[in-house]
Amino acid sequence: MRRTDVFLCELHALKSTALPGICPNQIENLPIQVTYSNNIKFLFNLIYRSSSTNKDNNTKLLENIHDTYAYSITNQFTGVYFLGDFNYPKVNWNISHENNHEFYDAITNLGLLQIVNEPTRYKNIIDLVITDSPGYTNDITINPPIKNCDHNVILFDIMYNDKPIEILPRKIYKYQEANWTKINENLGKIYWLEKF
Repeated sequence: MRRTDVFLCELHALKSTALPGICPNQIENLPIQVTYSNNIKFLFNLIYRSSSTNKDNNTKLLENIHDTYAYSITNQFTGVYFLGDFNYPKVNWNISHENNHEFYDAITNLGLLQIVNEPTRYKNIIDLVITDSPGYTNDITINPPIKNCDHNVILFDIMYNDKPIEILPRKIYKYQEANWTKINENLGKIYWLEKF
């Protein structure tokens, strides 16, 4: 029997559309476009990652997040949210310098931010809200579990202005394609004590 999580949301004057074809790489996810007036649209990708997943599925999850994020930029979404049970209890989301974790590094390298700061299952933060638009997100609360569930409920509001907004182009650097050997070599040639 496969365990599944439930996502509930309340939508006012919004149109939602499932986008199942944008990242079909065999992980448990459901991308949804939610549109309000004046072409304000958000992309929500609902994700479940089993705690017993293997390295191949972890790689597929990271590819999914990268591809979904790229899709959101290409298609000019106002913001993107990755929500769900990610089952990474060992990641310390409150202290960034303590992390040496592939998942943490992957989302921060994309400029995404994980915004749940309280435990969601026992003492762990494993149910996450990851976004490129924390400025739209307000009133995050962690509430007791729904009956017969051992995960707390995460509630948050997305605040947006329904006036037309101008979507500005932005640069996204491809750090993974940098020649780090050459960069480190050049930095090693600098006598730093003279510079400061």
